[in-house]
Amino acid sequence: GCCGCFANSCAAVKAPEEGLLRSVLRRHYAPALARKPVQVAVVVCMAVWAAVCGWQASKLSVDFEYRWFVGDDAVLQRTFDVEDEYFGGLPLDVNLVTPSSAAFDYSAVSSQLLLEQLAVAAETDPWVDRSSLVSFQRALLAWAWAAKGSASL
Repeated sequence: GCCGCFANSCAAVKAPEEGLLRSVLRRHYAPALARKPVQVAVVVCMAVWAAVCGWQASKLSVDFEYRWFVGDDAVLQRTFDVEDEYFGGLPLDVNLVTPSSAAFDYSAVSSQLLLEQLAVAAETDPWVDRSSLVSFQRALLAWAWAAKGSASL
């Protein structure tokens, strides 16, 4: 009754007999953990494991959008709407127009370096998709290096 036991079974509750797992833990595992070298080895192993997990976690890439955490009625949503309106169809085609060969010496090394700087600036722009850049200069250089020493050059 009154103690909350079912059908007055309080007298029947007793500790279970020691099973195989409990005896292994009591006889072997607990005494091994009580020794200092084992304790140090466990701490070192856990520290190494934590370091490896942290290093690997830092290499994860996450598909994360900040707008998921902005409320639907927030003023910031208007900024996202404007961004979607003007830049929603990315990647857009980007054409970098250079001067005519009469005004720009394309064969000079300094000119080639300027064209490469222009390509790098376009690639690193956050609003330009890297895969959308097609550079005639890079294609020309790749062809020239491939054809170096052949009769077709």
